[in-house]
Amino acid sequence: MVYNKKGAMFGLDARIALAIFGALSVISGAALYSAIQDARVTATLADLEEVGKATTQYLLDTGSYPASLNSGSAVATGYLLTERLLTNNSVTGWNGPYLPYSDDSTANDAVILHSSGNNLIIAAMKTTGLWDAVTNTAAGGARCEQGDDSCAVFVCIEGLSNDLQLALEEKVDGPGAGNSDGRVRFDDPLDYTCLNVMVYDSSNSSLT
Repeated sequence: MVYNKKGAMFGLDARIALAIFGALSVISGAALYSAIQDARVTATLADLEEVGKATTQYLLDTGSYPASLNSGSAVATGYLLTERLLTNNSVTGWNGPYLPYSDDSTANDAVILHSSGNNLIIAAMKTTGLWDAVTNTAAGGARCEQGDDSCAVFVCIEGLSNDLQLALEEKVDGPGAGNSDGRVRFDDPLDYTCLNVMVYDSSNSSLT
């Protein structure tokens, strides 16, 4: 029997090459996913910041924030009338529309549609303490009330994946940030991811 050393070495070289190719494929796949995820985070952050700029411009033009939404029982929520950024409701100084989005085709003036089709709202919320649902009216809830200190306007978008939520939080606030600090907060009951975009002066508002 003739032992073909050259053939054996070729087989070994092929296996090494395949292993290297496989490893590079895994690395390339992970790098591609990371790049795509980072692009999504950057785009989402830019969109939320743009809504913040629109709200700031509305305030500069009209001298007030969009009005707050009260339920039929007159119980205030954290919601502001986001649709006021798109349509004029006889507000003096209004010079919009301030965003290239559409309303959600319902009677709910607090909700507009992001270009992705997800619901988007703005809400007046506290920046300290327990951060929970924007509709929580209990004492100590996250929603801002008239006279509260440390309030902010949060832009909230619905339906982001858990991975995208966490990546957005890490990009903005750094790793390990909690839901009671930082600019990014999560409203788990309503599946909203929220970004603090500007200070909210509760004394100059329609909050109850």
